[in-house]
Amino acid sequence: MILKRTLIDWVLEDLTEYPAVGILGPRQVGKTTLVKTLSEHYSDKKIEYLDLQLPSTQVRLSDPEGYLNERSERLIVLDEIQLQPKLFGVLRSLIDIDRQPARFIVLGSASPDLMRGASESLAGRISYTEMMPFGLLELDTLELNWRDHWITGGFPVPLFQMSKPSRRLRWFDNLLATFVSRDLAELGQRADATEIARLLSMIATLNGQLINKQSLSRSLTVSAQTVDRYINLLERSFLVRRLRPWLPNLSKRLIKAPKVFIRDAGMLHALLRIATYDQLRGHSAVGASWEGYVIEEVARILGNQTDLYFYRTAAGAELDLVFQVGSERIAVEIKLSNAPTLTKGFYHAIEDVQPTCTYVVVPEAESFMLKAGIKVIGLKAFLNELALMRLEL
Repeated sequence: MILKRTLIDWVLEDLTEYPAVGILGPRQVGKTTLVKTLSEHYSDKKIEYLDLQLPSTQVRLSDPEGYLNERSERLIVLDEIQLQPKLFGVLRSLIDIDRQPARFIVLGSASPDLMRGASESLAGRISYTEMMPFGLLELDTLELNWRDHWITGGFPVPLFQMSKPSRRLRWFDNLLATFVSRDLAELGQRADATEIARLLSMIATLNGQLINKQSLSRSLTVSAQTVDRYINLLERSFLVRRLRPWLPNLSKRLIKAPKVFIRDAGMLHALLRIATYDQLRGHSAVGASWEGYVIEEVARILGNQTDLYFYRTAAGAELDLVFQVGSERIAVEIKLSNAPTLTKGFYHAIEDVQPTCTYVVVPEAESFMLKAGIKVIGLKAFLNELALMRLEL
């Protein structure tokens, strides 16, 4: 059974408006599977899929302008577009000659500014959408609870095909080894594979904490500028999230350093060598892991149209998430306990931020209201409320 991805509706909408649509995300997240099932939802054009890793495709595209121009009536899918960055200039020329919607879909494993030529060549001609691993709401039709999803993460292979924890850990090891030894080189990025691997492991141990580039630079024996560049590479390759602070115009001493998270919970647990849910519950990283897990679930629902922030002052006022949905300012505190205890710092942060809606997100409790309009809500119920908010935009 192939599950319908939430992303498909966004892609179909973009295809009605843009000549090119980009679907970007980490390796093995299901981008190729998504476009190969696109014909079930899209019938306006015949779809032709081209895998740029295959020698046969490279032969066909020896004259890319001629080959693609002859197929202007088709929707052409170009997979692993980062392997042939020169194609971005060709696509730009073909689109400018015939600017009809739904001419190209490009798939890649890095953000546009890491793919040489992508940012400049197709500006104004392409809509990019980020494809993340499977989210909790996408798994509603399966007998899979949030605990299984949290420990395993959302990558399809470990989630659906590997029941043995040791095999899942090995799968993530192989994925990350491929990233540090091959993917960055294919993107033309100068990075020491050993240093990148060590930095990923360090970030896993610091998951959910403020970034201290000086401390990381001392541990890696590289400059703080190199640490910043490496984190930037990891962020733009969809492996790491830098959650930036919300900085309103207040006369308060605000924390300005971002937090850092390993984005997929399964990847985080593999880096920490946590194989089972019981091991996770007894691990010192359990609270930060839950916080990062909830943040990524929120990001899946909102897509790349909404920026996520945290709020913290030097005096101790703190909120785990602050973001805007339309005219609504949403504040979120993330708790692993179904009977959460809220601190004075939380209430002080609410006074500072003045949100329209305030939620305390817990694993699975029945929703109930606290004072001052604060709603305690289970994760799945909260995600469903967010999905409805997004639909109304």
